[in-house]
Amino acid sequence: MSSDSGLLLEVKDLKKSFPGVLALKGVSLTLGKGEVISLIGENGAGKSTLMKILAGVQPADSGDYYIDGQKVDFKNVREAMDLGIALIHQELNLAANLDLASNIFLGREPGSKGFINE
Repeated sequence: MSSDSGLLLEVKDLKKSFPGVLALKGVSLTLGKGEVISLIGENGAGKSTLMKILAGVQPADSGDYYIDGQKVDFKNVREAMDLGIALIHQELNLAANLDLASNIFLGREPGSKGFINE
């Protein structure tokens, strides 16, 4: 896939299983630059699993995914975040003393030399 294709994200034949459960069976998906999509499905359909793979939370068993034409295989959340991918989990555990924006960017605060920019 080339970066001039207009695709921001391409997922090809992604598979993920857990003991006794096939969570994703050959999932393919494309997202064009400037597009907004939603994933809908029954409980257990694999929506959260797909998002966690794309955000580096969990590894895929097989399949390929591309961001801006470059094949990626995130080993951790930081690698995904470095490419601008972040996931706000549906089971959100908020820090009650922080506002909404601070909760969303928790762990990704802008700063330098160990200090957070105010």
